[in-house]
Amino acid sequence: MGLIYKHIISVVTGSLLLTGATSCVTENLDACPNDYYAAFRFDMNIHDVDAFAKEVGSVDLYCFDHNDGRLVYRAHDHSDALAAEGYRMRLDIEPGTYDIIVWGGMHENTSFTALPTSPATMNELALSIASGAESTSPLTALWHSARTVTFTDNNVTGTLDPQVATFSLVKNTNRVNIYLVRLDGTELSERDFTVRLSSANARMAHDNAVSGNILYSPWAVDILHDYETEANNLGALTSRDMTVTTPTAHRSELSVGRLMADARSRLEVIRNSDGKTIAALPLEPNILLYRQEFFASMDEQEYLDRIDSADITFVLSDDNGWDVTSRILINKWAVLPIQYVDW
Repeated sequence: MGLIYKHIISVVTGSLLLTGATSCVTENLDACPNDYYAAFRFDMNIHDVDAFAKEVGSVDLYCFDHNDGRLVYRAHDHSDALAAEGYRMRLDIEPGTYDIIVWGGMHENTSFTALPTSPATMNELALSIASGAESTSPLTALWHSARTVTFTDNNVTGTLDPQVATFSLVKNTNRVNIYLVRLDGTELSERDFTVRLSSANARMAHDNAVSGNILYSPWAVDILHDYETEANNLGALTSRDMTVTTPTAHRSELSVGRLMADARSRLEVIRNSDGKTIAALPLEPNILLYRQEFFASMDEQEYLDRIDSADITFVLSDDNGWDVTSRILINKWAVLPIQYVDW
């Protein structure tokens, strides 16, 4: 009678103890099932709450062999299943170590260049803003994650438990609102000012590093006739009696790519009546002033990755200029801004 090899691994006294795992007992050495999954979280936000099910509508996952860089598996899902708490994506791969890249929100997303079907290497998984050198439209939300994962063979560990790799997503799109306020309520027009942002984040690589020059222009400009003094903390910028006037605000909304702590994207405000640049500030260092005051426990890049919006307010003078010695509001907090030394 031939030998019967039983694969029995649950507790081996003095050799191996697996706690908290379901043991695998089979007649074959290769019959323990390997169930591998990817799970996703979007808690890299300012509220520190997982918003994946609510916000992320699609996932593209690319799995590369860690040793030779080959693409071994690709998966895409934009089904309603993503909106269910505890969503997991099954990975049909062999045991091994993999470099896995995840892009979220790319289904029918025309704001960015299309993902390749079969990239030869991870380097081909870069995304760029589709409009090219200038962006004047709202960017559809985009997320990214990447990590190296080792999936072990259950026939070696002797467990039936599924193995789950969790990916924490970073949101790569942001909204920046620029408010230009006349405290005396003087009427303003959408055509009075040009707001623009010169940055170097048009391209996002497989590791989420950014590069590529781009000019962002507002996708929306409007005039607010009921810009509330108290709610917007305008009193922090003036000694004027604000009980007798209702301020008017010129608002420009820009939609921009990933903000980096070591970047100095140039925010400019131009008065169109004479073409004068009345303000020129490096965007990221000024946004980070707010972090320093209210979120000092976060490092700078974490803070920029957690936020997805920022408001910056300038108070205008009687000639629709701006006093470069004046403070500004960042998210309604008054501060002396960091400026370019080019006046």
